[in-house]
Amino acid sequence: MNIEPLIVKFAALRATDADIKALQETINKMEVETKSGVYVPETDEKLHNQIAIASHNDLFIKFMSAISTAMKQQEMWHFIRDRTVTRPDYRDVNFKEHQLLIKAIGDHNEKEAIELMTNHMENLYERYWKA
Repeated sequence: MNIEPLIVKFAALRATDADIKALQETINKMEVETKSGVYVPETDEKLHNQIAIASHNDLFIKFMSAISTAMKQQEMWHFIRDRTVTRPDYRDVNFKEHQLLIKAIGDHNEKEAIELMTNHMENLYERYWKA
């Protein structure tokens, strides 16, 4: 919850045109998936990893890779994921949060990106405990 807002700050500051294009392609894919009523965890993971790549910080990239790997290895992750992002009532909200994050990165607005990522992490936490 504390690492990703830091990563997104540097992504917003350092993202190249190529990084932004890659992020936009992934968010477009997520939009199609969301509109068709599905959540694809690999797309979500790819987007978060691309945000780390856009930070141009090797340590952040390794952190995100390690976090993704650790989460997938935990049986509890499937339970948590199903209580947060795969539910139809949260799927659209989750997409919108990601969409706004990518816009902030594309605008190189690090303050907005930090606030959005912090809210995204807090919202995931809240959705888990509410479910």
